[in-house]
Amino acid sequence: IGRIRRVTRYANGSIAPNLGMAVSTPKGYNWLWEVFVKRKTDMHHLEKTSSKENIHLPPDFVPSLESQYSGVFYEQEVLGEFRAHEGLVYSKFDRDIHVRKPSEFSHRHKYFMGSIDWGYANPMVGLLYSVDGDGRMAQIDEIYQRRLTLQEFAEKLRLMEQEAAKALGVQYPFDVTYWCDPSDTSIGAGGMMTALRDMGFDIRKADNAIIPGINCIQKRLEMQPDGLPRLIVTPACANTISEFEQYSYDEYDPEKPFKDKPLKMNDHAMDAMRYAAMSLETGDRIVSFEPGGIFL
Repeated sequence: IGRIRRVTRYANGSIAPNLGMAVSTPKGYNWLWEVFVKRKTDMHHLEKTSSKENIHLPPDFVPSLESQYSGVFYEQEVLGEFRAHEGLVYSKFDRDIHVRKPSEFSHRHKYFMGSIDWGYANPMVGLLYSVDGDGRMAQIDEIYQRRLTLQEFAEKLRLMEQEAAKALGVQYPFDVTYWCDPSDTSIGAGGMMTALRDMGFDIRKADNAIIPGINCIQKRLEMQPDGLPRLIVTPACANTISEFEQYSYDEYDPEKPFKDKPLKMNDHAMDAMRYAAMSLETGDRIVSFEPGGIFL
């Protein structure tokens, strides 16, 4: 990413807006696609090119890629096309179906729940859900940020809760349980979960079973007879949406043992989502619909 320093003046003497430039390889339907394709304006220009057109590459570079890559990965890495990844874990995810505005489900809201995936060099993730009377989950908002102290993260959790209350038209404060990565990166004898409890949060250890958790999310993505899936997210959850479209299994290689667990990439929000979904699946916690009431 760079900034173009040249000043351009129009014939009437006015100065053109500052210009910037970015060069990248597409990575699924990420922010580049969002800005330069889906929400493109007169202020954005996308110049697509492929590695085959790069005259500065060594003669054997592209042929070496063509011998290693295939399918949509080849189209992405060599041809520079925006593509959904091969081997996606959640191939059923569809923006047109699963991304909804809060106004579309605010009337169904019964209670809140949340989930947390620890991080520092990797993103610290906090997700907040509205759950209806049938156990449907609507992800209202997300925190997805690196290098947060626990105090900073706690402040962002409270702010996220306040914004969710406004979006759904409910009273704040409200009761909410956060299901957390049980590995709990320690910051002392008590760890992060204890520290957040001391700050007034209701914090519980999540079920971190990967395969059952993935199966649980898969079922929730399926369309139900009433025309709604059992899991939706709002447009505010940009990082969660991006991970849905990149979270994948390793490419199949007949020379290697098959691994049924996804790659440890683009998985921070996906892990946190599993924690929340599994808490509903196992029925570990029942939250009363009465103000101030949370019962185990």
